Amino acid sequence: MGVAAGPYAFGRFHIRGVSNTLQAFAWKSVNDFTSHVSVSEGALQQAPDAFGLFVKTHVVAETVNQAMHAALRLVPRRQPDWQATAHPYSQYFREKPAYYGDLQYATVGAGTNSPVPSCNLGTLTADINRERDFKVFPVHHDRLPVPPADEDSKMLAALNATRDFQNGVLEYYCWPEPGDQKYNSNSFLHGLLLKVGLPEPTHINFTATLFPGWSKPVPADYYSPPQ
Repeated sequence: MGVAAGPYAFGRFHIRGVSNTLQAFAWKSVNDFTSHVSVSEGALQQAPDAFGLFVKTHVVAETVNQAMHAALRLVPRRQPDWQATAHPYSQYFREKPAYYGDLQYATVGAGTNSPVPSCNLGTLTADINRERDFKVFPVHHDRLPVPPADEDSKMLAALNATRDFQNGVLEYYCWPEPGDQKYNSNSFLHGLLLKVGLPEPTHINFTATLFPGWSKPVPADYYSPPQ
């Protein structure tokens, strides 16, 4: 997987059966970063508005049916405020960014708690700066249309909901079905956006084939401590 050089960042997806679907998305010029997909590392660093809340995605290993995983990236505008010792989440904004220039950021996502990679073992577990979210370069990187004045409160709400998520309660499965009680990482993220009142990405095609679980968001009650 990679991106082409030049004024446009077009996706190169060498994944059997997925290429045509992904390349049908609305690719953006690297000169327009309000929302963009499949951009290069340099493009992420040079974005004129690189702050805000973003949904990032990456391809899960081919052993997981070539599905895609979505997570939330938080890039505060007032970086020193979020890194200050007094901030309740400052520890998550002090890690050296895996990419993104000098900007500090945090990620929010979920997966199975199984120590053995599996699609049907373990329970759904969410965390801040999971290695698979924080360090993996995105295929899509879509800025959510949140007014700058509301970004801090929405970031804080997302972090609080992740902190309070009832880990270890919901059964994990890569491809949740409408009638079962199983969920996955995409279920978690969609439920989180609904819980904190965040808009859905506008440049990502959340089809059931590419993003299993997105159409089955985790119910809002699971983002709060049990009563």
